Amino acid sequence: MRDSGKCRGWLAAATALGAALAGCGGNSSGNSGGDSSGSVAPESASIGHVFIMVMENKSYDRTFGSDSAAPYLAQTLPAQGALLQNYYATGHASLDNYIAMISGQAPNLSTQADCTFYHDVLMIGGLNGDGQALGQGCVYPSAVPSLPDQFKAAGIRWKGYMQDMGKDPTREAPACGHPALNSRDMTQAAAADDQYATRHNPFMYFHSIIDDQAYCEAHVVNMENNLAADLASIDTTPQYSFITPNLCDDGHDSSCADGEVGGLSGINRFLENWVPVVTGSPAFKKDGLLIILYDESAGSDTEDDTACCGEARSLLINTPLPPGETGPGGGRVGAVLLSPFIEGGTVSTRTYNHYAMLRTVEDIFGLEHLGYAAAGDATDAASCDASRQPCRFGADIFTAALPVFPGDQ
Repeated sequence: MRDSGKCRGWLAAATALGAALAGCGGNSSGNSGGDSSGSVAPESASIGHVFIMVMENKSYDRTFGSDSAAPYLAQTLPAQGALLQNYYATGHASLDNYIAMISGQAPNLSTQADCTFYHDVLMIGGLNGDGQALGQGCVYPSAVPSLPDQFKAAGIRWKGYMQDMGKDPTREAPACGHPALNSRDMTQAAAADDQYATRHNPFMYFHSIIDDQAYCEAHVVNMENNLAADLASIDTTPQYSFITPNLCDDGHDSSCADGEVGGLSGINRFLENWVPVVTGSPAFKKDGLLIILYDESAGSDTEDDTACCGEARSLLINTPLPPGETGPGGGRVGAVLLSPFIEGGTVSTRTYNHYAMLRTVEDIFGLEHLGYAAAGDATDAASCDASRQPCRFGADIFTAALPVFPGDQ
């Protein structure tokens, strides 16, 4: 365990969750308060709280193989929920995937290169017919909508929780942490005392969020200081929580700047600590959905640039490269979902990607579809499969009870 097996500072706040946090962090047997095997029916007809955890740079075979170095993710959690065997990333490298998750925007040359220099998107015209921003750069103007814009308009509570953000205030602020515009991103590499990466925080790439400093600081916060405390009650739990580990615990770095072991071992350690915090919370037990996924299949794996779901080629005006740089997508990564709406041991073989995940979140909250999440309008499984559209998660996943989606009423 991290910190020589001792509980980290977050445990004091987390004690409010009671039995779900008994001991230090999670339990590799999966029997702590996070058991969401479907044995207890959801307390609501619809999903009301969505939690997303994003890991880094592993192929499906490497994570979910029989010799996986992350057995909690590969074996324990699928036994409690659903394994999506054919979930795909949408691009390479990291940042374009994160941006796709909250806006439906495809890559441009800067986002494909992880925006090592933090600068504005220079728009060439407006949005095209597919809701795509035409232009180059990193930080999208306010005219380019994102999921938080939809949340703000609809009065839906949301937060981004970023591990390590602000630990070294000379690198970034402890809330709404990002480089100064038109400057080099100093968080591209981890420091021993601060392993936060701006490029794994998609909210920092939209002017509609970062330009309102008070709003941004209230919604994009340090994970360790806020997550467990916020989850202590339904009233303080956001309806949408986007959780990003640091560069060690998300598996990005195999040998970490602080001397820890990363890779799949780091992922396993993070999930054992934090999944029970989420699944033991009152909001999750009432009507929650936890989505654990990867940004892309890359890193030390053989590069996988495959795609699914009719993913469109990059716009040539934005980048001459396909979304996966050498191919159509970001590769097969898989995903694990936990929810009172899901029976433990569910396995889905249908194809999904980041655009499908965004579409699902928007349907859960009754919102319009952004960017490539709006491709097509099929809703039933047969039509989605036939058209290879980025359709929302369906009855193949929600096996305990099919939630009501407000937009369908």
